Amino acid sequence: MKLTKITAWLLTVLFTGMILSCDLSSDLDDELSHDCIVTSITLGSLKRIMHTKNSQGQDSTYEVNVTGAYYPLTIDHLGGRIFNADSLPYGTDLSRVTFSAINAKGGMVIRSLVTGDDTTFVASDSTDFTQPRTLVVYAVDGKSKRTYEVKLNVHQEEGDSVVWHNLAAGHATIAAMSETRALNFGGAMKVFGQIDGATHLVNVPLQGTDVAPADQWQTTSINIALQPRSIQSYADRLYALSAEGALMVSADGTAWEKLSTDFTPKALVAAGKSGLVAVGETAYYNSQDGIEWKAMVADTPEMLPQSNFAGACVMSNKNDAQETFVVVGQRGAETVVWRKWMDTMDGDNYPWVYIVPSVNNSYSFPALTDYTLAAYDGITYMVGKKADGKMSPIYISPDNGRSWKSGEMKLPTEGALSLDNSSTGVTIAVDDENFLWMISSGNGKVWRGRYQRLGWK
Repeated sequence: MKLTKITAWLLTVLFTGMILSCDLSSDLDDELSHDCIVTSITLGSLKRIMHTKNSQGQDSTYEVNVTGAYYPLTIDHLGGRIFNADSLPYGTDLSRVTFSAINAKGGMVIRSLVTGDDTTFVASDSTDFTQPRTLVVYAVDGKSKRTYEVKLNVHQEEGDSVVWHNLAAGHATIAAMSETRALNFGGAMKVFGQIDGATHLVNVPLQGTDVAPADQWQTTSINIALQPRSIQSYADRLYALSAEGALMVSADGTAWEKLSTDFTPKALVAAGKSGLVAVGETAYYNSQDGIEWKAMVADTPEMLPQSNFAGACVMSNKNDAQETFVVVGQRGAETVVWRKWMDTMDGDNYPWVYIVPSVNNSYSFPALTDYTLAAYDGITYMVGKKADGKMSPIYISPDNGRSWKSGEMKLPTEGALSLDNSSTGVTIAVDDENFLWMISSGNGKVWRGRYQRLGWK
């Protein structure tokens, strides 16, 4: 085999190194090994270009460090590939990549982008990986080699940015609704609301990430007047309270029938894996069928909400057996917030906890009316109306109940299609593709959007 200059140089260095460092009692065949393989490789510290605006409002950039070791590289020996399955953050600079460690059996070189020749590869040097690079490992025996294509993947969109899509600029039925409630159920986003004392349903068909055009949404007048805000989805059924306060059940959201139970709650507020949750006069209640109800322990029952109820069940992003219930309501002129943890795997049943307001909490529950809650991205989201009747910003509660912060996710805005103050109320819901829906009564505008990272596979 004809050796290139770089190959001959590598063999000389490797053979000299073996004489100096290897056990001289080893067999010659072991010293002249035919092994040529990358055994491990770890990225070093990388640079990420961040975009911002300076004090004059002009676009500006700055750099932050990315710890490459957080993004493991996969070595596919059979396919001759090295790649990171978990993409590096958006904006990572691949023109100057370093490696904190590379271990190989044999001598390693990298193919030049300019000449195509094998050149010396130093892991700690900045190397251009804006396109796939070829690494070659030569065995000490001078006969064997293995080639790898190294491709570093970077997200092509900012994970925490939100893109809003307008689905309806002014749906007539939704615009006429009050007490609006939306749920992801039966392959559709179902929007319930009151119109002149009757309950109506707008059915929005879903298919994966696609949504049927607004002119294909089906509008139905329901056979009985419901309290739309009470509607909950549990175990392939919808549950609700009638206008008179009776417990109702439906398999499709259109036809409803009364449940054979004597229990009459003040409100249905949430549903999770552990069942339905209702608020009574002196306790919270739980049920798996809407018929049999069991009272749950609450630490301060004299502070239970009495009206204007809203709730959500938040599933943990880390353990799908853990869920947190958050309930908000009015007690007289005071807004009260309650929370409960539940472990459906171990059966740990913690009590309901009243979150006592604190004057030192700058992120306490905001002064809102017509609020609606939704579980999204493992935490609680909320929108409502401010004291002046205008739309509130989107609030998030990272701790599910105690702190409420605005500003992370912006309301959709697009000129005349924005969620403006012609809205009389907004309900929010989440579909199976991690899209957050915002449905506005008064003007019939419907939007959905999501954090880009929640659409990544």
